[in-house]
Amino acid sequence: MSINLFPLLLAVLAAWTAVTTAHAQIEWRVSVKIILGPQGQRPPFGVMNEDADVTNEINWANEIYRATGRGYQYRLTEIVELAGVSQWYDADSESGSVLHRLDDAARNNIATYAFRNDAINVYVNNSAEGGICSYPSSSSIIILIGRVAGKTRVLAHEAGHFFDLCHTFGCSCNPCDNPESDGILDTLRHTSSESEDDIAQRAYGTTYDNLTAAKQESVADTYLNVMSYYSDPIRITSDQLDKQTDTSNGARLNVASGRTRFVDYRNNGQFPNGGSAKTSPLPLPNGTGGPYPTIAQGAFFAGENVIVLIRSGTYQEGLMLDRPMTLRATRGNAILR
Repeated sequence: MSINLFPLLLAVLAAWTAVTTAHAQIEWRVSVKIILGPQGQRPPFGVMNEDADVTNEINWANEIYRATGRGYQYRLTEIVELAGVSQWYDADSESGSVLHRLDDAARNNIATYAFRNDAINVYVNNSAEGGICSYPSSSSIIILIGRVAGKTRVLAHEAGHFFDLCHTFGCSCNPCDNPESDGILDTLRHTSSESEDDIAQRAYGTTYDNLTAAKQESVADTYLNVMSYYSDPIRITSDQLDKQTDTSNGARLNVASGRTRFVDYRNNGQFPNGGSAKTSPLPLPNGTGGPYPTIAQGAFFAGENVIVLIRSGTYQEGLMLDRPMTLRATRGNAILR
């Protein structure tokens, strides 16, 4: 019997398995705190100053992730009006020092700042600037968002940094010509202000309209990316998803409802751990880390609320599942024989 797991479809037959599979998905919990001014007022405008705006930001982020078929979503747990901390009402929301000071204050006074250890803590204030979030290597574990006039999906962008994703143009806010420094190989080199034509010229030596459909998709994956500076982004790439998932499994596990275990038959190293290995050649050097080589191994290590994510290819193995779990294919079709 041959089973084909399509990229956006969970396809395991109940007659073939011992149980019926569950359509589980992994949620990242988000807690939003709107900092009130000295008179108890919310910021007068912005993309996240009203409850409906916050909900829209969550929904927009989820549209991007839903299109990938990976089973990941953000879940808004609460919107809190935060009184008594108006010293942060107009604080610069693009300042790293402000972010770290607010982070320290919140963690040292959890009740006052409605700080949560099991969610992404998002603080919204009246700053005229944009948003900021530190990478997992930093001590800061919150996001600060100001008015960000004219830009939507800012929450998805800053949450990308929370999960260790750099900008598509590099790991600094300044124009950068080496985006590969973050291990993401499926976005193109560009600077923060380049148009689709600029990116096409840099990568392929012609305008966007003159490219093949496949090359246009490659340019769009960069220009329309949630980690670009495009004002209304709608895309995230496979490499970015893999890196975000590894971070969700590790440094940011506290905000996630479950884990992902990667499977790739090409990894025949001795010590796989179910990580993505992103785009590294398989097997990994020294035989350590990376996807499990068989679906059976991925399923064995899959506890409650785990997605077994299977890379494309043909898997010659028998498989009996003894408990509910979610199997998904990625980067193409996965065929079980």
